[in-house]
Amino acid sequence: MPITDATSLISKFSDLSYSAVWVLVSVAIIFIVWNAVMLALKGGEGEDRKKYQNSIIWGIVGLAVILSIWGLVAILTNTFGTNNSFSNAQSSQDLQGVMLVK
Repeated sequence: MPITDATSLISKFSDLSYSAVWVLVSVAIIFIVWNAVMLALKGGEGEDRKKYQNSIIWGIVGLAVILSIWGLVAILTNTFGTNNSFSNAQSSQDLQGVMLVK
């Protein structure tokens, strides 16, 4: 779909961000789990324990930021009246039913 106006631009941005969010959330979760496992395996006392704990905390903070940005994109798309790909599929089915009635 070509970008012709602000609505199509926001819709395209929403679709791209939706895909990017899933990749970033996956990476963040893998990072958190990896550091938790390393903490369990190597986490004695001292610097190693502190390093893994800080990594887990920053991974959680990063995950929260990613999800917050995703929420902001959802707010923007709802504000400007655009739909994401799931809503577009439902809307196109509704429109086909309306077209058949005419």
